[in-house]
Amino acid sequence: MVNGFGPTGIEGPFRKSCEATLRVMREHKETLLTRGQHKVNVPSAESVQLILKRLEGHIVSPEVYKHKFSCAPMSLEGQVAKLIDIASDERNLVQMYIGWAPFI
Repeated sequence: MVNGFGPTGIEGPFRKSCEATLRVMREHKETLLTRGQHKVNVPSAESVQLILKRLEGHIVSPEVYKHKFSCAPMSLEGQVAKLIDIASDERNLVQMYIGWAPFI
């Protein structure tokens, strides 16, 4: 999968784009949450809290941390690095839907 990102892999424009996107999302989290609430039918307070935690730099996922469901806030660069690691982990990739046909 990483080969599809070109000669620099995930270390070039892809990582910079992820960092820029997350930076904008963090800076405008109030706007995103207010606008997003109109798109979703009555979001639960719990789901809004999870979104806020993620935008504050927490990795909130029982799949990532089997024994704890949250971590200390990460720097923007650290959160992007961790999310890329999770997304490129072979244990996660083998669970993908076969119909996606990534081998083509």
